[in-house]
Amino acid sequence: MKKVVIVVIVCILIVLLGVGIYFGVGYFTSENEENQTLENGGLGSIEKETVSDLVAKFNTEIMDSGMEYPASEEYLTIDNDQYWYGMYDDIYCVITPEEFTGDQTVDTVSMMIIYIPNDSANEEMALQYVENLIKANNSEITDEEVTNLMEEAENQKANGLTSNNGKGISVGIFEGEDHTEYQVIRAYTD
Repeated sequence: MKKVVIVVIVCILIVLLGVGIYFGVGYFTSENEENQTLENGGLGSIEKETVSDLVAKFNTEIMDSGMEYPASEEYLTIDNDQYWYGMYDDIYCVITPEEFTGDQTVDTVSMMIIYIPNDSANEEMALQYVENLIKANNSEITDEEVTNLMEEAENQKANGLTSNNGKGISVGIFEGEDHTEYQVIRAYTD
């Protein structure tokens, strides 16, 4: 009888130890992932992509959303080491590479911007371009997350801050004297 009690107690201890190890490993694994995200400022990170690759992804998002005017080489100008695509009327997509070489197949994108004058009649279209730009920069972001990022960016613009959901991009709205920039900033790990 005494042996049976000892065997039962040992079995219970083994089960409790197994459960403790299971939850302990899970806890420390999730804490380690959280610490890695926090080390990058809570931004998360995404793979580096070239200007030409992201323009192609942006154009795919534009066409899939039913918009008619994708970024075209025909309406491309280079100014101040940035690529400026004329999108529609007074809306521009501005791409800032990490280091400018003039070769879109080599230049890695640091930030993409939808640029629009403050007095534009095309603000609604510009916002559609912003939504497509966000999705082009991270295809894993849902429509709901796009909406949340844009709402948070709107709330943060007075403070000069950006919104972020930990998936490798930040969204910011910056108003100049004569224009507004909707910025999608990419976060890379080195």
